[in-house]
Parts: sequence; structure tokens; C-alpha cells
Amino acid sequence: MGRCKSQNLSTSWLDKLTILIAAELDIIEAYDWYEGREFGLGAEFLRCIDACLNLIQRHPNTYQIVHETYRRATIRRFPYVAFYEFNEQEIIIYAVFHCSQDPEKWHSACNSCSLRLKDKSIILTIT
Repeated sequence: MGRCKSQNLSTSWLDKLTILIAAELDIIEAYDWYEGREFGLGAEFLRCIDACLNLIQRHPNTYQIVHETYRRATIRRFPYVAFYEFNEQEIIIYAVFHCSQDPEKWHSACNSCSLRLKDKSIILTIT
């Protein structure tokens, strides 16, 4: 029975995950920083990012709304959060921020990315 329940939970899986340029650059910068501190730590950071994005994709409602329609997902083991929103068709990752950064920075990043989305300025779409 436990397996049936987990299979039913996966019905909320959204196939399309879009990572905007700003979020991709945030991830690359953090990877470089961690890898420069200790070999393999950057790769572990990427594994944790991947796990978080997979959870968001499987269960986009898991994380609470923190501003308008934006949600914040915590990256396991690292002091980072991912900001995203979703609708019936796709999930959009706007930014990946270190928790010590100015909270106003993610507000403006999300808002400017949302406006640019209408102009199709995205970097990566995973289907």
C-alpha cells in the first residue's frame, strides 16, 4: 500500500522545468566557489540542487509561497534556496540564492525575470 500512495503522489509531476539564465549563473557561481574550496564539494552541491529541483518537479506545492506567486525551496546541506513559480504547464526557476544575500535582491531578480519571460529570455528548458 505504501507504494501505491507514493505512485499517486507522483501524478503531480510536471514535465517542463525551465531554469532562467540568472538561476543558471547562480548555480555555476556557487559550484565554482565550492569546488575551489574542496575538490568534489561543487559536485555535491550540484547533486543537492538536482535533488531539490526533482522534488519541486514532483511536488511543486511542497514549498510555501513567500511573495506573490513565488515559492522558496531550501537546498539540502547548503545555505541556498531556489525561487520558483509554476502553473499547469511548467515550473520556472528564477533564482538560486545564498541565504546570506540581501532578501530584496531576489525580489527584484524574480520580478525582472518574470518580465523578461514574456520576451522568451530563458536559457534552459528540461522536458
